Amino acid sequence: MTLSISFYSRSFCFKFILNLGTCNNLEKPLFGAAFMPLARLREPVYDDKMAAPVASINYLKPSSREASRLMLSSTAEIPTKWNALLMQWGQFIAHDVSKTTMLNNQICASCLPEGGTCFPVMLSRLDQTVPVVKVRDVTYVIRFDKLSRTVSLTILGNDSGPSYRSLKIEKP
Repeated sequence: MTLSISFYSRSFCFKFILNLGTCNNLEKPLFGAAFMPLARLREPVYDDKMAAPVASINYLKPSSREASRLMLSSTAEIPTKWNALLMQWGQFIAHDVSKTTMLNNQICASCLPEGGTCFPVMLSRLDQTVPVVKVRDVTYVIRFDKLSRTVSLTILGNDSGPSYRSLKIEKP
């Protein structure tokens, strides 16, 4: 379905708000609509000047996971009138209802880059959210995916540098 400005006249938007994200802005009804390109406030930054995410090639900057883990971590407990149910509702809206990905995520099931659409995110040895096992200076990350019933064992590398290898074991 191709959206056009002629379809969304000003009088149409006064009557209806559509679930495609149109008509949220009466002056420009296609701003924020599904499948429309987003305007950037800044130019994108890539490690290879084309598509590789920052810190995926040269490791001069922290990865986005590491930056958010360090900046958003806090031991302080902030009392609030909102509870975890509101947060969970927001997660449901953000991840389940509004998810409009066009990418087949099954090709991203390994820790190897897949044709520019997927890339491995280097995990820090200080990251406490993923179970990490260290045997003879080699770090392993163990994950169990309940949906696909697979166990993946990823070798992150040894102290000399990162390496990515993945092994999947399907449970019967």
